[in-house]
Amino acid sequence: MDYLAAKYKSFYSENDANDLVTRATNSLRALMDEYKGNEQVGMGGVINPSNDVEDMVEDEELDDYFIEREKEQSLVSKGELDRYFGELPEKYTHDFDLLNWWKVNAVRYPILSKVAKDVLAIQSSTVASESAFSTGGRTLDRFRSSLTPTKLRY
Repeated sequence: MDYLAAKYKSFYSENDANDLVTRATNSLRALMDEYKGNEQVGMGGVINPSNDVEDMVEDEELDDYFIEREKEQSLVSKGELDRYFGELPEKYTHDFDLLNWWKVNAVRYPILSKVAKDVLAIQSSTVASESAFSTGGRTLDRFRSSLTPTKLRY
C-alpha cells in the first residue's frame, strides 16, 4: 500500500490520497473476508474444521461455534494481509514473474494468493479506447481494405 499511497499523493491532495488508500485497504480486507468465507464451504455444505463439533448438541452451541470460527478466520486473514503489507517489496527486475511469486508464496499467504490468482487472471485489453468505442475503425473503404466490394457481399 506504500506504493499505492505514493502514487495517489502524486495525483491527489494529501487528504484525498489518504482517503483513497483507506478505501482500497478496506475493499481488499472485505474481499479477503469473502474469500475466507468461501473457503469454509465445500461441495457437501460447511466443512467441519475440527472433530469437537460432533460433541455439540444444540443449534445455539453450533451457531456460537461457527461465529467464533468466523472471528478467528477474520483475524487470520487480516493478519495475513498485514504481514504481506509489512514485508519489504521485491527488488524490481525485468525478468520478475509475478505469477510465479504468488505460486511460491501461496503457503505463506493462502487466502491472499487466491485473491491474486483470480485478480491477475483478468486480461487487460490492448485496444485503445478510441478504437474500442469508435465506429470509424470498422468502416471499410479502399484505403482500409484490400477486399473487393463483390467479396464483401458474401
